[in-house]
Amino acid sequence: MYVTDYLRPANVAFDDGAESKVAVLRRLVEILASSGATTNPEDCLSALLERERLMTTGVGKGVALPHAFSASAPETVIAYLRLSDGVEFDAVDGKPVNHIFCMLGPPDAQGRHLKILARLARLINSAGFTDALSAAADPESLLATFREQEEALQPHPG
Repeated sequence: MYVTDYLRPANVAFDDGAESKVAVLRRLVEILASSGATTNPEDCLSALLERERLMTTGVGKGVALPHAFSASAPETVIAYLRLSDGVEFDAVDGKPVNHIFCMLGPPDAQGRHLKILARLARLINSAGFTDALSAAADPESLLATFREQEEALQPHPG
């Protein structure tokens, strides 16, 4: 399972100027809604905000992994937002976040979400991963870079 199996070019955005955690989450939900991946953006936003109330998803190294389950996301989907200027996300290392991966899916997708989160964590800890994401010029090149990083980490199972 690759992260890029769930991340599409239509769900990638760069440097949109979001200035708060809530604005970032709202923007990510809007991205997913505009691509047809969610049926009720407000429900999805509420689920993400509730998850953030439990514990921050700002994992450090400039990365956040907000994720939640919602019946308004009938299939597991990921959106990515890259910010030039980091945003405060209550990250565990106290640093601003520039790379945000948002995962939504149905309530019965818990096992899949855990596998994807584990894979993202391994990628984030790979040397040069966030630098490679920062260098991508457009959604297609970001996904190509992402696939290369995933392949280097572990070949696709087929």
